[in-house]
Amino acid sequence: SALTTYSPTFVPPSRSSRTSFYYQAIEISVSISGFYTISSVSTIDTYGYLYNNSFNSSVPSRNLLSSDDDSGGNSQFMFIIYLQAMAKDVLVATTYTAQIKGIFSIIGLGPSLISYTRLNTSANASKIDSFYSSNLTTTSPLFCDKGTCPKSTYFYQSIQLNVSTTGSYTILSSSSINTYGYIYNSTFNSSSPTFNKFASDDDSGGSSQFMFTVTLQGMWKYILVVTTSGINVTGSFSLVTSGPGPVSYIIQ
Repeated sequence: SALTTYSPTFVPPSRSSRTSFYYQAIEISVSISGFYTISSVSTIDTYGYLYNNSFNSSVPSRNLLSSDDDSGGNSQFMFIIYLQAMAKDVLVATTYTAQIKGIFSIIGLGPSLISYTRLNTSANASKIDSFYSSNLTTTSPLFCDKGTCPKSTYFYQSIQLNVSTTGSYTILSSSSINTYGYIYNSTFNSSSPTFNKFASDDDSGGSSQFMFTVTLQGMWKYILVVTTSGINVTGSFSLVTSGPGPVSYIIQ
């Protein structure tokens, strides 16, 4: 899943700051009682809270069972906790630092499968998230749009975005590398990288990630170019697009 500008916010119970944090509340349930391990996987520094029965963002200390920051290593939370069969618990995934956005996964291990249900706590609950993951490798095509490179020295991937519903969309990258993004109308030509370009971004998503908040027209063709701020950089990346309708991704 992802924390985006459409995610709800709260002030975590263990923080002295009054700054709000993006979060996602997830109801978890198991069919067999026992000890379970629940951990996050992300490129952002996550923080987790576990609640018994229910979670109220206005009173975040109520029903709190446990909280964790880095027990999973690599700035990820991890819980080892006894869960009762057929009981209802709520996992709240947020971040160590306020106003951070990014993609995350939750991994649960134990004597039975864990059922996850995303709770409808957002004021923008009608927003739909669409995900995409890929890699920039040494076999990826090269181009230059920085105006200072003597030759094409930036690996990139061009992705067609198919939008069915007109509206405002947020496109956010998540990666361990410093990403840079471009959006083009209709077509992209790496030999003429300024042609049809209508948006570019480097670090608006925080943590050296690009983020766009743009109006996209339904049934129109857009090209998203994912590249890097540094030359000859490779690595994996993920994208989440949040908006009024689903977005499909087609690699060019």
